[in-house]
Amino acid sequence: PTPMPASKPKATSDRTLENRLRKGASEIEGKIDLHGNTLNEAHKRLTAFIRRSYGSGKRYLLVITGKGKNGGGAIRNEFRLWLETDDMQIFIFSVSEAEIRHGGAGAFYVILRKCKA
Repeated sequence: PTPMPASKPKATSDRTLENRLRKGASEIEGKIDLHGNTLNEAHKRLTAFIRRSYGSGKRYLLVITGKGKNGGGAIRNEFRLWLETDDMQIFIFSVSEAEIRHGGAGAFYVILRKCKA
């Protein structure tokens, strides 16, 4: 089972981790491609991926949502809402749009909090 943090940690804004990822100083440790899935499938796969990644001590993830036509992709639009739920926020340190080399507007870096287990 996935180790669970004791409580929802306070949000911090440390750009150092994001900058390290953007500059290639930190490696992406896990990647999931959600485009082509239904919203329900994408949500389930994303949730399981984050829990599994957290449980195995991974921190730097790349989530490919796709852009959709004219930037209106359903998965891309729902993605941040899924991560803002209380049951996901306990795992999430930060989320930001990926660099062009990793998918740009159709992908996101998700940095997980350190696993306490």
